[in-house]
Amino acid sequence: MCTERIKWRRFGLRRLGKSRGPWCHRRLGIFVLPWILSLVQAAWAQNELGVPDYSMSNYDYGLQVGPYSNPSLESQRVFYHSIRFADAAWMRVQLLNVVLNRGDEIRLRGLGSGLEQVIRWNDPQFADPSFTGVFTSIIFDGGLLDVSLTLANGSTDAKFEIAHILIAYGPIGDQRTICGLTDDRQPMDDACAVRIVAANGQWASGFMISDTWMLTANHVITALGIPTAAAPYTVQRNVRPSNAQGVIQPPAAANDQFTVSNLNNSTRSNTDADGNDWAVVNVPNNADGAPGAGCRPAFDCNLLNQDNTVSVDVRGFGVSTIRVRNGVLQVNSGITGPTQKSPARNSNFFRYAVDTRNRNSGSRVARFHPANTDRRIVGIHTDGGCNRTSPEGGRNGGTLISNPNLTAAILARCGDNICPTGACCYTNGTCVIRTRAACVQSGGTYRGDGTGCPLSRELCVGDPNGACCFPDATCLTMVGAECAAAGGSFEGDGNACETANCTSALGACCSGGTCDIVPAAECLTVGGAFLGGGTDCVEADCELGACCLEFGGCDVLSREECESLEGSFAGAGSSCDSDDVCTDAVPTVSAWGLVVLSLVLLTGAKITFGRRMVGA
Repeated sequence: MCTERIKWRRFGLRRLGKSRGPWCHRRLGIFVLPWILSLVQAAWAQNELGVPDYSMSNYDYGLQVGPYSNPSLESQRVFYHSIRFADAAWMRVQLLNVVLNRGDEIRLRGLGSGLEQVIRWNDPQFADPSFTGVFTSIIFDGGLLDVSLTLANGSTDAKFEIAHILIAYGPIGDQRTICGLTDDRQPMDDACAVRIVAANGQWASGFMISDTWMLTANHVITALGIPTAAAPYTVQRNVRPSNAQGVIQPPAAANDQFTVSNLNNSTRSNTDADGNDWAVVNVPNNADGAPGAGCRPAFDCNLLNQDNTVSVDVRGFGVSTIRVRNGVLQVNSGITGPTQKSPARNSNFFRYAVDTRNRNSGSRVARFHPANTDRRIVGIHTDGGCNRTSPEGGRNGGTLISNPNLTAAILARCGDNICPTGACCYTNGTCVIRTRAACVQSGGTYRGDGTGCPLSRELCVGDPNGACCFPDATCLTMVGAECAAAGGSFEGDGNACETANCTSALGACCSGGTCDIVPAAECLTVGGAFLGGGTDCVEADCELGACCLEFGGCDVLSREECESLEGSFAGAGSSCDSDDVCTDAVPTVSAWGLVVLSLVLLTGAKITFGRRMVGA
């Protein structure tokens, strides 16, 4: 009998697991072996991503431009040159020894889509402390590029060199990690989701969390290579559909591309281990502004790696068999599932049944709600696990945003404390400051956001949860810090709501047109409206008036009493004796209505909200 074994695949850019096809009886080996050898040879011909890739060429151009001067009284174009590489999918140029004066411009214009980059003397690349003299352009689609130099009046000795041109040929393939039988990803727009394109044409996914800070996976950096001035990353937002051959296209606007030439100000985990695969990368501004302008996402640090059926989605730039979607931002949603590995060893690693593909690594994983009422980020996509050969699918995976090393890096780099911390108490009396998720996953009891560890071990022993009494006399069980933050009165560790006296607090009570300061229990006993613990009669509105009740009828009550019964208060001093005081509140039936009602009762028909149903 033939069997099939599928190993878990490390998803995205770092490494690709192997899929072993049918392994039949040894007597079939003589027929199968040549075929297997041909597959192995074909596999070795592919890159480390397991997909056919671009054919890349780094052309040494070596064109010296200038020095030029402009003695005239007006600006003047002093140089023009056309670069032509037939059949190129896209290209980018590197300039050396750039000398520009105020008002001078080097203009690069791609003829494929009209994309244009203007380089001025104060471009942010020149101001970068790590700038080594190599200026890297944005990526232009196609193989046609015009280069010109325009000088301001009085400019002298302006010059540059077109040193190298990186050229990409050919389409890209794909590698599947689909949870089920179909790829259900759909194109979408999100300016905070970015595509990271390396100098060699490889790409991956990331997302901006502030003006100049991006999150992605550590193994993205490992696979793409550390960016340098000679081989930088291009971070792109608002990317266009790929062409008919599946070749990725740059954004339509030059100001949607940003150059990362080093990781000097960045922090990463330096490991690809499950649950600890992350990078916080600084993306400098371009001449027109910040790459993450307007990006201020919310974060959810309380998702646990054992949580089931939490709806999430993944937004990234994975490959696709639909050519125009290849490398374009796509999204799919699904549910989380428990990790198949030990929670103690992988407390920051979680899994989810959401479709992804190669190069989705570094994508944002966020809570999903159909009405977009909850878009909090919960993690970074890093791993594969789903496959189309298994109808029940599997689980792709990622690093939880609550990873304490990651949150510390975000705090250090961005200044944002995205995951509040507090005292985490253990049964042996020890206490550690941790996030709620890290505390729960490690078997501790979380004391609440902002709480500190006690000086005495004994104070950390026992159940920190207790009864929290609210002004309306309700009670919830929670820790003291959370109770105070919610506006309640904490009754002490270990006290249950069943034994807590949440009605003992004094407050204003409206009853019969008067106001008295009494406990909640006493107020409720006499049928009054208790306004909450700590309230007084100065602001209480206890004057009597007509109260039109929700289902008909009128009673003389105070505004507070009326609203507690969900009635409509007609105003202080109003009376139920007036014929029209509750006209709008009490439904009436006209004579024709009575006729129709009689017919309904006679025929046995059932009418529900205007829809006729078959009668019994």
